[in-house]
Amino acid sequence: MVQPLFPQAWDLVASARTEEDLERFWDLFSQPLPPPSPELWEELRRRERMFAHLALDPEVEDEVRRRARELLSRLEALRAQGDWEAYTATFLEGVQTLFGRLPVPMEAS
Repeated sequence: MVQPLFPQAWDLVASARTEEDLERFWDLFSQPLPPPSPELWEELRRRERMFAHLALDPEVEDEVRRRARELLSRLEALRAQGDWEAYTATFLEGVQTLFGRLPVPMEAS
């Protein structure tokens, strides 16, 4: 979800083994963001589909679905306004609050 903003995100997630590793991933969110470009706007817009999935998934808690719908509405309005700072802050907040709360699947033994 955040790889377009933080290219090192995938490496941090792929190598995460401990809580400290996950904390390093979440610390990315406080780093400076790249400047907006049409390509970056479009890439993040496409990634909004993951929030749409949460909003529609019947197996996800009602509260998470409701928050995902609200987030999508806010993202759409901010994108239409061209407010890069507010859009990216909202996008990252959504990743952290919605996906950060989902249960992590256990690996098969």
